[in-house]
Amino acid sequence: MEGDVLVIACGPWSPELARTVGVERPIRPLCRQLLETSALPELPDTLPIGDRSGDRFPLSATWRQTRPGDDPIVGLVADGVYAACGFSGHGFMQSPAVGRALAELILRGESSIDLTPYALERFEAGAVFPEHLVL
Repeated sequence: MEGDVLVIACGPWSPELARTVGVERPIRPLCRQLLETSALPELPDTLPIGDRSGDRFPLSATWRQTRPGDDPIVGLVADGVYAACGFSGHGFMQSPAVGRALAELILRGESSIDLTPYALERFEAGAVFPEHLVL
């Protein structure tokens, strides 16, 4: 590696780049599935997708998942190596905030956003993050 800092932020290719500097990353591309349905006339057009989705998809009202791996990895992962990857397809829309947080961490040693839940170490520590709704 040339330079003082390496930022791994290359989507599904991140694990491959990380291995070149001796870092194993539990990241895998996530295949999303969409289902097209007919209109549901009994539901108002103003119904938000997230806070009352149980009306449209009852299973979503009770289904809970607990897993450490589907949140991104953001932060220091090795000496001089930082990561911003594993966003499951949401990295592009979250990149402004993540870029700022990571830049603050690299330049100041801390971020104005708590990056602890996104640390690589959470996998070794067995951290569990409940996912209350999966869309």
